[in-house]
Amino acid sequence: MHRTRVTACKANLSAIAQRLLEYRAKHRQLPPVSGVGFFGALIADGVWAATDKNAEKLSCPSVEESFLTPYQDGIPRRDWYIDAAAIGPAHSAYAGRDMKRCPVDFPRCKDEVLVADDNDPEGNHHTSTVVLWGDMTVREFEVEDLVRQGVLEPGSAYVPVGASSPVEVLQRLSIVD
Repeated sequence: MHRTRVTACKANLSAIAQRLLEYRAKHRQLPPVSGVGFFGALIADGVWAATDKNAEKLSCPSVEESFLTPYQDGIPRRDWYIDAAAIGPAHSAYAGRDMKRCPVDFPRCKDEVLVADDNDPEGNHHTSTVVLWGDMTVREFEVEDLVRQGVLEPGSAYVPVGASSPVEVLQRLSIVD
């Protein structure tokens, strides 16, 4: 079951990658907002239609949607991302690029992280964190590998994401704008 959800997460991030390329072609830049708004802009700015199916791709499938605030508020999924100003950290279980602290633009961002599991308040997946890179590939950080490399403490259950992450490239992500 774990690998099935990781595979589904990778598929979501690959779909986001394709839409980021479309966004860049249409607007001549990546979305200028940070956090969840970074990829929420794909729907808010009209690159991706506001449908339940598309909105579902903007969050990790390993995290139950009942944990996300718009679901708790009874908002239909297709409406979660239509108002850019209303997109907040509890709209998704992904973290987006912090464009305020760490702006990037395509294609010069191939070695940069654009979107990843937010792992907030715990890991989205049991042993890995799925990441979309600027070269539009989707890869994983494995907890076991990071412990072996001395990046994470032994016994760590997940990889923190955001400004306090021990993984430097993941420090460039945020859940807030």
